[in-house]
Amino acid sequence: MAQEVDYWENDVNYSEGPFVYVYLNSGRYRIEVDHGGLCPQLPDRSIHLLQDKLGHSVITMLSREKAISLCDKLNEMVCNGEIIQNSGLWICKED
Repeated sequence: MAQEVDYWENDVNYSEGPFVYVYLNSGRYRIEVDHGGLCPQLPDRSIHLLQDKLGHSVITMLSREKAISLCDKLNEMVCNGEIIQNSGLWICKED
């Protein structure tokens, strides 16, 4: 199950994988990722391109269910080796 993180949350314990969905405000969500700091950050451009390819907004989403679905998919892709960590950034593995 995808992990929800509040926008102002610091010192996040990543329990489900490097990708989390962040509650911004007014019912908006976005995907962020662990880059080794205390709080998640926006993902690499290659992840934004993948989000677009998967049919999801790269900026924010109004649906919590879509944010959960995308977050679960990205974490699954990490487990399958389709998204890898390179120099501290999570990126889509090149074919």
